[in-house]
Amino acid sequence: MSKKTSIILRDLLLEALIDYRGEDDLDDIFYFHMGELMKKTKEGFLDLKSETDINVKTNIIIRDLIIGFFERFRGDDPSTIEYNNISKFIEEIKDGSRDLKSLGIMENFFDDPPDTFEHFLASSYAKELCSLIPDATERATKLLTKVTDKRLDNVAEKYMEEASRCYIYGFFLSAAIMCRGAIEYSLKKYLGITESNEINERYSIHYLLNEAVKKPGPFTIEDKRIVLNINNGASDCIHGRSLIDSVKCLEYINNTKMVIEKLLR
Repeated sequence: MSKKTSIILRDLLLEALIDYRGEDDLDDIFYFHMGELMKKTKEGFLDLKSETDINVKTNIIIRDLIIGFFERFRGDDPSTIEYNNISKFIEEIKDGSRDLKSLGIMENFFDDPPDTFEHFLASSYAKELCSLIPDATERATKLLTKVTDKRLDNVAEKYMEEASRCYIYGFFLSAAIMCRGAIEYSLKKYLGITESNEINERYSIHYLLNEAVKKPGPFTIEDKRIVLNINNGASDCIHGRSLIDSVKCLEYINNTKMVIEKLLR
């Protein structure tokens, strides 16, 4: 994809985000780091006690939030006792003499994050999605184009849509597993094996492949070899024996498309 196209798509996404969030400055460092922190709490775990770069940023962001809150709370009248007391408190926070951890603020800040913080996620994910545009578009162009004269089975199509999107966005392990699922489902449908058949018997991939080859039709010995390659590759990923790269993943997806088209046409 050309650099000009990337810029156009990025700007379209950022414009949509401005409408969503109502903010003009999407490069604001506060919004970005806050979004990264919220993203971490959603996708995994944010350990506030470890001395990592993200936690240093957490402390700074929370400190700035607290300062902003107290600056609004103290009002604009410097003649009041409350104004002076709060101002002193703010200065202690700024110069580091007031330890926020001793107040329990840091540990409790993300215990139950209010929805008002979740809008920070938009900035973080928008920047991430923008960075993915060139690679995602390049991968999409490499996917096998298939046009059929009838709609494929809805379940098989859902498998392939998820496999393709996982590949496009760089989740190669998940894509391989989806390919394996699509083939197994398609083989069972090709052989007339329904859910009721499976109550008393489980069918191995080798059994399904052998039966498919025996059945008169388009499925061949070569197709069996292709399916075994995909199945074994996905199994190795699941059991931690190996991983797959983008090249192998693309091969799995395009071969899966060809095989299930034969099985379900």
